[in-house]
Amino acid sequence: MDCSDIKNIKKELKNFHSMVNHDMRMPLLAILGYTDMFMKLKNNKLDDEKISAMVSGINRAGKKLLRVVENIITASGLESGKLKPSRKHVDIRLLLKEVGDELPSVSREKGLVFSLPAEDGPVVAFVDKEMIKRAVLSLFYFAVGRSERGTVIDVTANGSPDGKFTEITIASFPALLRREDIDGSNDNGIVEIFTARTIAEAHGGCLDIGLTEDKKLILTLSLPQA
Repeated sequence: MDCSDIKNIKKELKNFHSMVNHDMRMPLLAILGYTDMFMKLKNNKLDDEKISAMVSGINRAGKKLLRVVENIITASGLESGKLKPSRKHVDIRLLLKEVGDELPSVSREKGLVFSLPAEDGPVVAFVDKEMIKRAVLSLFYFAVGRSERGTVIDVTANGSPDGKFTEITIASFPALLRREDIDGSNDNGIVEIFTARTIAEAHGGCLDIGLTEDKKLILTLSLPQA
């Protein structure tokens, strides 16, 4: 093992530590925090509004943690070869609408607006539908977590110029990111990006992450059409 191997291992450990801290530790702390409040206040009178807020917080944290665990299982299964995509031709615009229907509570909380592609004909990719839904949801949550209140998130789906790929683009402006977050290794430690990239590569596609000078985040998921 040479120095470059050791450096790569250290980098992967750092990325894994970042993912565990951000995507697993924080939801667990939220769950424990709310349950601790219940235990301390169980003998005191709690009004319905406080109870509702606590239960909502526990529910959100629990759902996020479940999503993280399921994403890790999917991505690790693909990387190990134990999980294989079950491919068929899928209308990506219809898939994006299905995904968008799952996000109303998330968008309301931050006052976000999702602009989905107009239904002017199918845009097809040869993919595992459920895996791609997971990848797109992961990218949506990534964009939501790095968007200011009131941000409009534009989503488009089009064929690539060479006709070989379907490109799903998610653009958020302004984004709460720095250039070094994109250019460095930080994003590799975020489970949403890891999941989407692994799913794309398992289909022979790719994920591109860009940040313009005026802080516009652009996520492009490229998927084969055949």
